[in-house]
Amino acid sequence: MTEIKNNQLDLTKNVLLASKSPHIVRLVLETLARKGIRGLVAGNTRNALDFLDKNDCAMAIIEDMIPHNSSGPVNKDSAFELLAKIRMGRPELPVVMIAADDYGKICAGRQIVETAVRAILAGCRDFLSQPVSRENIEKLLDTIVPCRPVHAIASAEEGADCVYKIVGTSPSLVQTVRLAQKVAATSAPVLISGESGTG
Repeated sequence: MTEIKNNQLDLTKNVLLASKSPHIVRLVLETLARKGIRGLVAGNTRNALDFLDKNDCAMAIIEDMIPHNSSGPVNKDSAFELLAKIRMGRPELPVVMIAADDYGKICAGRQIVETAVRAILAGCRDFLSQPVSRENIEKLLDTIVPCRPVHAIASAEEGADCVYKIVGTSPSLVQTVRLAQKVAATSAPVLISGESGTG
């Protein structure tokens, strides 16, 4: 497991940022870097979906006014279509929507509230309105993508995906895992028991 030390990036944690706004991109990437998390930017919904097809990520942040492709128009429908596709393909992935930089020029306060409600009802974990601050993004990251190291005693990967991870460091757990590893190569039945609620 990669632990974050001296502002190194934890490459096991990716955050997808689907935004066309230079201000939002800079603010989010700077905040992610301070937390030691890799941020990957997609300037349109097509690139965001391509990224999600090929990579694992801990969270997605979507600007509400993002084009479908690099030459397409900017509109809310593209962001909500992206959200719907994420919900279908990765229902467990936390998604946060951010209001566009120029939202105040485009929409009145009531429209911002309506967009926020629509985003939450469509499956967003949260909605950030402008002006977005570094503190707001940090609070979300602390809640959704905690950067505390987790000590895994055993894990297995298939390609880029983690199949399982056994978390813990107690001597009895270490002994149990080592015994299970020895017996795993055989066809002998194994019963692992313990107190209710311990796993």
